[in-house]
Amino acid sequence: MRQPGQALLELRGHSANVNAIEWSPSRRGMLASGSDDSLVLVWDLLNSSNGAVVNGLGENGGAGFSGQGHGHTGSGGGVKGPAASWRCDYEVGNLSWAPQSGLTAQGGEWVGVAGGRGIWGVKL
Repeated sequence: MRQPGQALLELRGHSANVNAIEWSPSRRGMLASGSDDSLVLVWDLLNSSNGAVVNGLGENGGAGFSGQGHGHTGSGGGVKGPAASWRCDYEVGNLSWAPQSGLTAQGGEWVGVAGGRGIWGVKL
């Protein structure tokens, strides 16, 4: 039941200001967020059993998203952790999901990430 003015879900994972969010154009319930903590987090709002480990992401370097660990839903069911994560070398200023194209038709989805003086294409 809807309750105007009350949040139904809280997404936790960033430790700094969030600068960008965008819904996936091809997967229902998928949202990406970028922050000053240099993280891009992907949220699967329809699957409550997954969650990525956010601490210690420096090892990934930029190889792609990691999606390890288990979800951590709060006791009230209104808190959700990320499904996947990627650490940028700089604070994330903007991000965008790649539209359907030949690139995405080859398998996987891509997210464009802008931070510092660079732009990265990261495969999900």
